[in-house]
Amino acid sequence: MIGAEFMYNLLSEFSPDSNCILTNYRKIRTRKTTGTWLQCKYFFWDLPNPTEGIAHGSTASDIVAQSSGGVLRIAESKVPYPVARMLFLNGYPILSIIKMVRAGLDIVREENIRYILATFDGGPAFIATYIISKLTGVPYFLFTGDIYVGNSLDSPVLELLGRIFERPLFRAASTLILNNLAGERFYRRRYGNTIKCAILHNAVPASVYQSKRTPYNPVEPYRIVFTGTVYWAQERSLLNLVSAIDELRDLPLQLDLYVPYADETFKRTVGGRPNIHLLPAAPQAEMPEIQCDATILFIPLAWHSKSPYLVASVTPGKLSEYLASGRPILIHVPPYTYMAEYARRNGFALVVDEEDKGKLKDGIRKLLFDLDYSRKVVENALKTFERDHDALANAKRLIRILDSAEGPIGQS
Repeated sequence: MIGAEFMYNLLSEFSPDSNCILTNYRKIRTRKTTGTWLQCKYFFWDLPNPTEGIAHGSTASDIVAQSSGGVLRIAESKVPYPVARMLFLNGYPILSIIKMVRAGLDIVREENIRYILATFDGGPAFIATYIISKLTGVPYFLFTGDIYVGNSLDSPVLELLGRIFERPLFRAASTLILNNLAGERFYRRRYGNTIKCAILHNAVPASVYQSKRTPYNPVEPYRIVFTGTVYWAQERSLLNLVSAIDELRDLPLQLDLYVPYADETFKRTVGGRPNIHLLPAAPQAEMPEIQCDATILFIPLAWHSKSPYLVASVTPGKLSEYLASGRPILIHVPPYTYMAEYARRNGFALVVDEEDKGKLKDGIRKLLFDLDYSRKVVENALKTFERDHDALANAKRLIRILDSAEGPIGQS
């Protein structure tokens, strides 16, 4: 019921009348283009921003004029906009939870909801789901690719709420759905058998990559591509790559960074180089072509980060796209990460798990010029994708998870 970006590919495989989404208008307003909306009903728990020319109380058709046919409306707040603005700046998680709960209770009643599936947004969606379930008796499932308590959350309020709510909401969940084995290990150590876990890897539809893949045959200029947000979990490793490229002057290398966000320090550090392009995030529909046209795809996770627990357990969402692209993957991550373990076990990437520019440079050369090795890496990547990351197969797995759950196994 509460959506997130990485759920889009799964829910697109569901029939439109099987689900509806309660989400944040401000977070997804950039998706107002044809073909990016699911066909199900959308509900917004927050208020449109008047500065965007959308008055309080506007209809959904006014807000999303280019939706792809979904039926949308706003779950409006009784709080006047100036008050909401003030509270947003001063402890916004509490207001968000209250508004999600109010909207969610209406949707459960009006839409005959059988299950609630919440994705991790730093905590408010999880907590709102817990409260809605307690008030209605509707079972809920939690879907997360990140750890909760122990993450580097956006505010002290979110940190405090996590410490209060994580244990009861995880134990009362029908199933905690995680996107890799590391997440299950982490929470088994924390909660033992008082929680029920299932693994569902991040996924993309195979069909959008099949027509764009070509045999791997690198040609100049060699394009190393990264697609995704740049923040503390990636920044240091990306800077290592930039430094390595600076020293590979004998190769016609180009680094293309398609990022929706990067801080000003990072921009200044990588700027001024003619072979490094800091590009705005492309629409999701264009990503398959961008990734399939790359020479090498890059996955970074940083050393000495604010949340080593998160870095150790995370599988970046872009991995499923990279695996489907038919291009070799270069992974630069600390040795203790699940990302390094998963890649080595399946042979789908060249892993550099030391902060060593020399080894990064050697890795780049190997992927460019040892074609037998690179094509084997690509072959293993496609096998891993078909087994773990295909959206159609994972949508069927999700249905089985929802239908097989008998309710919470722990006590809150």
